[in-house]
Amino acid sequence: MTKSYQTEVERLSAEVPATAELRLSAFEQFEAQGLPSKRDEDWRYADLKSITAKAPSLAKRSTETIAPLDGDFTAHVVYLNGHFDLAQSDVAGLEGLLETQSLDMANCAPSLDGFMALNSALMTVGVKNTVPAGIQIDKPIFIHHALRDGSAKAAHSKRQLHVGAGAAVTIIEFFEGDDSACWSNDVFEVTLDEGAVFNHIRLIKSGADATFTGKVFVEAHEKAIYRSFNLLIGGVMTRNEEHLSIVGAGAYGQIDTVALTDSKQNHDTLTTVNHVVADAISDQLYRSVIAARGKASYQGKVTVARDAQQTLADQGCRAILLDRTAEANAKPELEIFADDVKCSHGATVGELDDTALFYLAARGVAPKEARALLIEAFIGEMFERVENEMLRDLLMREARSVLKGLGNE
Repeated sequence: MTKSYQTEVERLSAEVPATAELRLSAFEQFEAQGLPSKRDEDWRYADLKSITAKAPSLAKRSTETIAPLDGDFTAHVVYLNGHFDLAQSDVAGLEGLLETQSLDMANCAPSLDGFMALNSALMTVGVKNTVPAGIQIDKPIFIHHALRDGSAKAAHSKRQLHVGAGAAVTIIEFFEGDDSACWSNDVFEVTLDEGAVFNHIRLIKSGADATFTGKVFVEAHEKAIYRSFNLLIGGVMTRNEEHLSIVGAGAYGQIDTVALTDSKQNHDTLTTVNHVVADAISDQLYRSVIAARGKASYQGKVTVARDAQQTLADQGCRAILLDRTAEANAKPELEIFADDVKCSHGATVGELDDTALFYLAARGVAPKEARALLIEAFIGEMFERVENEMLRDLLMREARSVLKGLGNE
């Protein structure tokens, strides 16, 4: 496996000599770290056989037409098989609103694990976007990451976003692939200056045998606002991470995740929130619905530094099991070094209410539809936290498209 990856790294280094030194350095880190396993605490619930059993080569460029999601967007950006697709993108609306340049790999976050090191070594997408200070981008930007004909193929992308002081932007990212055994490995690094606002939506809708691993790193400065919403659907293995560092007073961070986990799927969520300074707020909610032989896991850790007095931090995790063979794992954590704080966390796991199902059946509602209605009510409050109505409706449509069939093999 290592030899196969090394060949890819050497080829990319030869194609873009300016990146050779950093790629080779990252690959050395990968060799030293290796890929994580269940022995690593942060990966104890993940099943990585879909990746570790082989060494997926890089997906080739494709000319397949990619259908966008319906919506009114400022721009539509397409990455197909790990490459920017100019022909299918529409970025004219970003002129004067967003600055784009090549990614400086030397200024990227250090690798936390082998996945991140491999991402740096093999990335085919490397871009940095900047929203200048004071710019308000009214309509969302849609970024479409697609994998096609990707059997045993991978796409590694690394991107950065800098939102200037007082600027605001909403981005929806759609990660999707066909039903082949493909792998999308993504790293996204975000810096929010004073008073910046960033709304971040991730719809991860993998094909039947696809694998997704993604990491988001956010640094929020004074009075910055970060709101994220993640909807996990499909795939044999989906690992989504968010790492939020609050380094400015008055900042606010919100991380919401909904996992709709069908049979034989594994949806694994990891979040870390680090309160570095006083007078800041973080709020996390997680909901999962898990069908027979499915597994959804949540690990969330909030750290409050000694100087982070008057911190408000909430963390809630709830899961519904649709069958006794379904598996839910929850591990919310608080690590507090300050004494003037209000922090809470909790986790509950249960089944659908039999009384409610009986009530609906007595009124002529078919069992599958009744179950879908109760599940929608369970996750509905999460979608209400998405402020943009168009995006909220889009996400609910995607959720409803799988609810009736969830658990029906």
